[in-house]
Amino acid sequence: MGAAIFMIFLTVFIGVFLGVHYYLYFSATKDFTISSKMRFWIRMFLLLSALSYVAARMLERRGIPMGYALRYGSVWMGFVSVSFSIFVVKDIIGLFLKKQRKLLAYLAVSVSLALSG
Repeated sequence: MGAAIFMIFLTVFIGVFLGVHYYLYFSATKDFTISSKMRFWIRMFLLLSALSYVAARMLERRGIPMGYALRYGSVWMGFVSVSFSIFVVKDIIGLFLKKQRKLLAYLAVSVSLALSG
């Protein structure tokens, strides 16, 4: 029973976390001119970063030391949480300031990076 509940939790967690990454990807790239090749690499980076913490935890449970990957995954989750909040505010403000969407996108990316570093 415990393993089934854990698998349900893990599935929901990964689904929500990947959904947040998709929202950030879509929200960050829709206002910029980015080539399809660059969009592909951005998607791959976000996907690998999103799965890094969960994968590192699973490998660590098997006895493989994953210190750096766990730190990266933890910092990434914090960055995504802050960025998600900033981009939600950007999209709400963008509903009222439609002509300023590109500026708001630049501000959201800049503030996300400034707060993370």
